[in-house]
This record gives sequence, structure tokens and C-alpha cells, in this order.
Amino acid sequence: MTETTKLRVAVIHNRYRREGGEEAAVDSEIQLLKSYGHEVLDIYRSNKQTGRAFPWKTIAALLKSSWNRLESGRVLSRINSFKPDVVHIHNFWFSLSPAVHHLLAKAGYPVVQTLHNYRLLCVNSFFLRNGKPCEVCVERGLQRGVLYRCYNNSFFQSFLVKRMVGTGKKNDVWNRDVTNYIALTDFAKAKFVQGGIPGQKIVIKQNVVFPQRTELIRADKNPDQAIFVGRFSTEKGISVLLKASDGIRGSIVLCGTGPCLEKVLKTARNNVSVKGHIPKNELYALIHESLFLVVPSIWYEGYPMAILEAFSQGVPCVASNIGGIPEIVEDGKTGLLFEPGNADDLRDKMNMLFGNKRLCEQLGRNACETYLTKHSPESNYLRLRSIYENAIASKKFDAAIG
Repeated sequence: MTETTKLRVAVIHNRYRREGGEEAAVDSEIQLLKSYGHEVLDIYRSNKQTGRAFPWKTIAALLKSSWNRLESGRVLSRINSFKPDVVHIHNFWFSLSPAVHHLLAKAGYPVVQTLHNYRLLCVNSFFLRNGKPCEVCVERGLQRGVLYRCYNNSFFQSFLVKRMVGTGKKNDVWNRDVTNYIALTDFAKAKFVQGGIPGQKIVIKQNVVFPQRTELIRADKNPDQAIFVGRFSTEKGISVLLKASDGIRGSIVLCGTGPCLEKVLKTARNNVSVKGHIPKNELYALIHESLFLVVPSIWYEGYPMAILEAFSQGVPCVASNIGGIPEIVEDGKTGLLFEPGNADDLRDKMNMLFGNKRLCEQLGRNACETYLTKHSPESNYLRLRSIYENAIASKKFDAAIG
């Protein structure tokens, strides 16, 4: 297979009820493939018609979530019509199930699975309980997550997550039917290996963004404005940021929405403005004019799209020293790291940049250079193509030896 060979790629993703960074990552990767001339079939399912407004639909879908042969069969039918070289699965919870991996592998397709979160190891997928990192499910089994009601504070729903992961394990889906896994950081890979996923099957590839422009030096920045981009939720550390905003020497713009929106609107100080969800071009403009990005997450983050978006604009980050973030934000070079959950430390690091224009410019210059050398669409594409080619070759080899 040569570099000019065009691949046929099927992409499967179960979109969340509240869409966020994972949807953006999937859409950007499809855009990347199409920009290089590959033919892509995108197969989407959605959890939007679930939740309290649709209780019976939610219950019916959850009951099928461990092994939904009917829905997976429908997916296989579309795949067979398209005849892809490789199938790339992102989220499969909960309208799909591990049955989709099994049926695709049985039909002879190479299956690549991106690990955007820790659902195969943790009931709530965040390694987070009571606002602090928790790895008890890895150490003592997913039944602990059920006892603690870690998924939606529901014993029943937590049990169904455990059952889905266990059914996949019982049918050898995670070892046999997935050709390769994509982890977003070395930290994440180590956790999945610790949790029993074969290390030789896991490769590292980051997310990709398509900035409207990249700039090493920005003359039009606002020296008093920082920005947060993401989901207003507990794991994203939004409460930590709001607490830290008391006493900073500038202002913060919050872009996003989520379950904590009402709390944000009620507790935000005068120096915090809430923009909500805004179009991508407006978002890039706000990032571009901001002094730095704040990433206050308290969970083991995957690979935040916002960091890549900021780096592409020459904007450094003040970020939690947790999970894979230190692999992305180099302390003192492309941003500043602070102790996770520590509002005082976050406030100090923000004030350090608010009060030092020269330092902020240098960090921003380094951030953009890092983006151009390590995270450009071209380098990401080459990595993704290599992963696909290796998965295809591996599947052919397995078929040859029976």
C-alpha cells in the first residue's frame, strides 16, 4: 500500500446527549481523512432522545446496551454495502454495544477503537468519585462502581455499565475483536494496560484541530482576559475556576454549557462573563485575543481540544497537573501547571501571567511552535494513516495464519 492509495474508512460514533469535545474530535478526524481524499462512511447513533424526558426509550436502550445484536446487525449491513478497508469506532455507549466490534471482526474487518475516556475500566468513565481521582474499579473490579452508584448516581444504570464491559470481556471482544486501540496519551495507555488491555495493541495518537490561522506573536491580545472553553461540569473543574476567580488581576470568559450552567450563572463574579456555546469562528477569535487558556480539570483528561486550539493561536495554558495534561502543557515552556483542585494555586498561576506580559508572550510563542511541529493536521494524518495501515496488515496476517 503506497502513500497515494486512497482508503475507504467507516467511522462509527454514538453521539452523546450533551455533545462536547469527543464529538468535535470525531468530526475533525473525519474532516482530516476527507481532506486527503479518502472516502469516509460515517455511521452515527445518538443518545439525544434519552434522559428524563424519554424514560421508556432510555430504559429500553440501556437494557440492550450490553449486547445489542439487532442494532449492531444494522451497522454491519451498512458496512458490508460500503466495503471499507478499516472500521474506526469511537463511542459505542449506549445505543451500540460490544456486539458491533464482534460482528465486524467476525466479518473480517480491521477494527480500530479510540479510547476517549476510561469507560472500559471505570463505571463513570472519569476515574472520579466525590470530586477526587478514584481507581478502585481497576484495583477491585467494576462492582465497586455499582455499589457507589458512580454512573448518574444510579445503582441500576451503574450495573448496566458493568454488565456491558463484562459482556465484552466474556466474549473476548477487548482482546480478540479489536485490532488496535488508540490512546490519546502515554498516561492513558498505562492505565489501560494496568486494566488488562494488551499493551501491544495500544498506539498513541492525539486529537486534531483545524485553526483558521496560526500565529506566533499576537499584537491584538487583551492583556486582562483569560478564557475557559469546555463543558460546565464537575470533572472539568468549573467550581475550582469560579473559586479562583476571586482575587485575580483580570477577567475570565467562559465558553460552553453543561449540567453546571445554572450554578455558574448564579455564582460567577463580576470579572467572569458567560458566553455559552458559540460558533467555531467566534470561539477562535475569542481564544486569539485572550492572554491565556485555563484548563482546571480534576479528572484524568484525555487530550483537550481547547489546548490544541489555544496553542495554534499562540495562546499558552494554565492547566491542572493531572492525567495526560503534563504531556501536552510543558510547565514553564508552553504554559503553567497547578495542583489539581487547588483554587489558591490556580489563582497564583493566573496572576503570574496577568502580571507578566513578556512571560506570557514567550509561553505563547513556544505553544504555537509546539503546535506547528507536533500537532499539525499533516503530522496527525500521517500518524492516523500509519495506524490504519498497520491494522489492515495485522488483520490480513491473522487471517493468513488462521
